Amino acid sequence: MRIILIIFLLLYNQISSSEEKKTLRIGFFNNRPFTYLDGKTGKETGIIIDLLRKKILKFDKYNLSFQQYPLSRVLKEVSLGNLDIVAILGKNPEREKLIDFSINPIYTTDNYAMVLKTSKLNNITSVADLKDETIGIVQNSAYCEFITTNKKLLRIDETANENFIPILVNKLIHKRITVAYAFLPEALYFEAKSMGFISSIKMVKVPSKKVSVYMAFAKNFNKKMKYEIEENLRKYHIEQVEMN
Repeated sequence: MRIILIIFLLLYNQISSSEEKKTLRIGFFNNRPFTYLDGKTGKETGIIIDLLRKKILKFDKYNLSFQQYPLSRVLKEVSLGNLDIVAILGKNPEREKLIDFSINPIYTTDNYAMVLKTSKLNNITSVADLKDETIGIVQNSAYCEFITTNKKLLRIDETANENFIPILVNKLIHKRITVAYAFLPEALYFEAKSMGFISSIKMVKVPSKKVSVYMAFAKNFNKKMKYEIEENLRKYHIEQVEMN
C-alpha cells in the first residue's frame, strides 16, 4: 500500500509540474545566419535562436515554441498578442507603435555595405562617394544613421519582397544595383557565401555608429518576465567583430 502511495505521489508531482509549465511563443522570420529554418532538418536554428535557447530564455518554468512566419506576419501576430516575443528585430518608428522593444539589445554590429569586388568603391566617407551608385535596401526596414539621414540624397532601389536578402545579393551580382545594404551586414555576407558568390563581392564600411537589434514583446507581455529577460540580455548580448 505504501509503495502504491509513493508511486501515486510521484505521478501527481510530475503531472502538476507539467501543468505549471507555461509556453513562450517566439516568432521569427528567415534571416540567416541569425534566425532561420534548417533546410535539412526543418528545425529552427541560427545564432540568435541558439542564444535564446541557451542563455536568454533558459527558464525552467517555460517551454519555448518557435514559430516562423514572413516578417510582415510576425509583426502582425505579435501586435495582436498571438505571439509573445519576436526573436530579433530592428527598431523603427512604425514598429514601436505596435510592439514593445527590449531596452537592452540582443546583437550589435558595425555597418557595412556589399559591392562587387570589381567596384572602385573601397571607402565611404560621405554621400559624395555614392553619387554614381545605386543602393539596394529593404523597404520599411530599420536603417543605420547614415542611410536614414541621407536617404533623399541617394539613388535608392527598394526591395519589398519578404525574401529580401537573397534578392539584394542577386541584384548586386547581376548589376541591377551597385551597392547592397542591409541593417545586419552579416546576413548579406552569409547569403552571398551560401549562393557561391563570396569571391565576387567585398564589404565596404559605412560611416555610421554601430547598429543594434532587439527582442520585441507583445504590449501585454508579463512585466516580471520581461525584467528577467532584460537581465539576461544585459549579460549575454553579442557584439560582432569587424568584417574583413
